[in-house]
Amino acid sequence: MAAALLLLAPFDPGPYRYGFITAVSLLALLLVLVIARQVLDEGEVTIPGRRLHLAALAFLAVVVLSNLYAVDRALSRYGTVLYGMTLGVLYALLAARWPWAAWRRLFQVLLAFSTAASVHGIAQVYLGGGAYGPRAHSIFVVPNTFAALLVLVLPPLALAWLGGPPSPWRRFGGLGLVLLHYAALLLSGSRGAWIGGVGGALALLIVLTWRWGGFREMVRANRGWLAALGVMLLLVTAVLLRTIPSESRVILGGRTAELLQPVGPEAPTVAVPGGWQARLIMWGSAWEVIRRQPILGTGIATYHQVYPQFMNTRFFPNEVHFFAHNDYLQFWAEVGALGTLPLLLFLGAILLAGLRAVGAPGLGPQEQLALGGALAGAVGLLLHSGGDFNLRVPGLLLLFAGYAAFVLQLAARAGVLSVHRMAWAAEGWAARRGQAVVTAAGLLLALALVHPYVVSLINQRGIARLKAGQPEEAARAFRLATRLDPVVAGYVVNLGGALLAQYRRTGQGRLLVEVETALRRGMALSPRDDAPYWLLAQLYLVHGGEQAQARQAEVGELLEQARRLNPGRHLSAYQVGRALLQAGLPDRAIALLREAVRRGEAPLQARLVLAEAYGRTGQPAEGLAVLQPIARPGPDQPAVRYLTGQLLRQLGRYEEALAAFRDALAAPGPQAVVRVEIGRTLLGQGRVREAEAEFREALAANPRFVPALLGMGWTALRQGRRPEAAAAFRRALTEDPSQGFLRELIPALEASR
Repeated sequence: MAAALLLLAPFDPGPYRYGFITAVSLLALLLVLVIARQVLDEGEVTIPGRRLHLAALAFLAVVVLSNLYAVDRALSRYGTVLYGMTLGVLYALLAARWPWAAWRRLFQVLLAFSTAASVHGIAQVYLGGGAYGPRAHSIFVVPNTFAALLVLVLPPLALAWLGGPPSPWRRFGGLGLVLLHYAALLLSGSRGAWIGGVGGALALLIVLTWRWGGFREMVRANRGWLAALGVMLLLVTAVLLRTIPSESRVILGGRTAELLQPVGPEAPTVAVPGGWQARLIMWGSAWEVIRRQPILGTGIATYHQVYPQFMNTRFFPNEVHFFAHNDYLQFWAEVGALGTLPLLLFLGAILLAGLRAVGAPGLGPQEQLALGGALAGAVGLLLHSGGDFNLRVPGLLLLFAGYAAFVLQLAARAGVLSVHRMAWAAEGWAARRGQAVVTAAGLLLALALVHPYVVSLINQRGIARLKAGQPEEAARAFRLATRLDPVVAGYVVNLGGALLAQYRRTGQGRLLVEVETALRRGMALSPRDDAPYWLLAQLYLVHGGEQAQARQAEVGELLEQARRLNPGRHLSAYQVGRALLQAGLPDRAIALLREAVRRGEAPLQARLVLAEAYGRTGQPAEGLAVLQPIARPGPDQPAVRYLTGQLLRQLGRYEEALAAFRDALAAPGPQAVVRVEIGRTLLGQGRVREAEAEFREALAANPRFVPALLGMGWTALRQGRRPEAAAAFRRALTEDPSQGFLRELIPALEASR
């Protein structure tokens, strides 16, 4: 069971997946329950390091309390399960008091798996087939997680080889395994893992040489093998440099600007390379998150909900970062200094206990080597976590918990760590009651773990129905999900989105209140999520008419708030600018649309919408300047020529406007719309009869077209034909009741016959 937990790391499908975390948590819970029942049967439990556990409990307490003030309680619940599970496994392994042989067998299982993964990863580089191009990642989701596993395995493997039996076959086999893992680590392309591994190895050499005389003797006795290892490491490095594709030389050959390419033809050149420079940019954004809540944080596992507001979109315009790529900064951002300090004290206490145990007389040579290897692997992982997200991956967390439990057990056996013992009657009613309590608690915890996953499946069913164009079925699924798990903002927002899609299809007015209620509840549950703000603005825009006009200012605020919360995901400057223009806020739309043009977002459409916004604000000359780079005479650009005609008419350049409109008319498209614009232009020149002919042509193409009906009314009125004007205006009002001014004009025309 413990071996199965250790091998789960590569199957992690990514962050915040209920299915995976539920499976891992249930397996971890089963392990804890089995050990707990075993301990109850024995009648005694020993927990080494009584004081250091105060730091662990303080960290866990802050994690639990962060659920009360988190920006998203559902995400905080996920984080609470993750770190509660990790500490539960660590304590269970401490209480189990496994013998040395059990730990050795467990490491052999891990070594067999890492060896197979290393072979697979190297084959990916040379034969292709990996999802990350030239970077080795085996079956892991990302190369960095694969590299972190190798950082954990390499030091114990190297020391086991050094202190193993003198059989030449075993020595050659062990040397081959070390070189295989080294090559896989190099080809993973993770500089952070490389730095962490080297740091852990240096720490190992310093500590063992300083504190354990037996290690110095072992080194002297194996000088030849160590020299061979050094030569072979250099040879493997040289072979990799000569044989791998040039794009694979991520560490040794350098990584260029893979993340920071400029966006669009007009975007400024960004000559910032990837690697650690990209990390510095991400850490700067993480610091901005920390500054908002340095003491309490935003809530465990909520970083990615807050980070987009502070993401540097100039360098990461299309990136989605779930992590700060520095676990310690991310912990500070999520649980504040109040939770990060106990965590650092706990990790430091584990390493200090292991350091004090190195060279202690209570441990044999093999145990000393295993202790040194576990310490080096743990140090390497923690160093790597300074530039990555190892302490967010369930499988790696469980591996670290196993390493920590092993180090603490050896430290207790060496006599350098205090041990707290508790004893009770292992038979009779008290023992049976204890077993019943443990079983009942396990069942309750299992139900609590399974419940969110079951509800997430219902939510996924709703998403599938929504994608299939069945908003009514989707809304039913989302309603059930929100009733079963009311703290998940995503389910509530999904319900609002499904109801909005249903309203768009049916136009049922009763849905408006339901949509608004759901989306505002989503805002309350997760105020840092951009989706409810965006969808609520879309609701008001879809509803249109007087509702949109009455809420014009609110629509603008909703759109801009969505943009502020997540400027780099799906809310491009063009999208928000276009929506602001649709809401009747051209002044506020112009700045965003100019940004969209500068960044090359939707190059043609962004210029068209920006030019329209300039026209609505009485700046037709600026609109023409925006269109100039893409404008060409002729019918092959009907949208550009149509908008050019409108702007030219605003400037009083009627003949040029007519030429532009006739170009648009020559292209396939909505003839009635263009003819109405030609009619309006002719009307502006006083050519009333010609204008009337154009309006008639528009009505012939679309008899219910309101702008053409209005044009017929105005031309009839200009020619003194008031009854005809009144009839045309009445038809227009029938088609579009929002034309309120006609309600007063029509009776006046009819009364003056």
